[in-house]
Amino acid sequence: MGLTQALHHVTELERALTEELAHALEARALLRALDAGGLFEWASQRERRQQALVTRELELLEELKVAALAQGQPKIELRELCAAHGAEGSRLESALSALRATASRVREAQQLTQVLLERSSQHLRSLLRATGAERATYDRRGSRPAAPPDLTASVSQRA
Repeated sequence: MGLTQALHHVTELERALTEELAHALEARALLRALDAGGLFEWASQRERRQQALVTRELELLEELKVAALAQGQPKIELRELCAAHGAEGSRLESALSALRATASRVREAQQLTQVLLERSSQHLRSLLRATGAERATYDRRGSRPAAPPDLTASVSQRA
């Protein structure tokens, strides 16, 4: 069972990460449209997808532990484990390599999405400041009223 089931989990993880790449494109479309509700829904779905990925990773780890213990190895050594299982080990090794490459592309996509989120947020704040109705009148004492608080600033900027 061990490596066959581990190979299945690796395949499932790679499929899920490939889907995550497609979801990153959805996020960018929502950003372009400035669809706040859609972005919140996307973030909620992304959190659920991330939890599913963590569960799959833990299942993979358990299968690798079982395979290592069956070989008499107290801890997981992938090279030794794959070498000991011949063709099945070779398939697992190539599947893990493909999984690493897909995970790297997902990481790059997430970093790009984060940069785009920050830029969109800055753009929206500057747009709100530029179009905000600043009162140009004076009060009875002849002084300008204080500027209203910046409600568009993020929590980290307020602290």
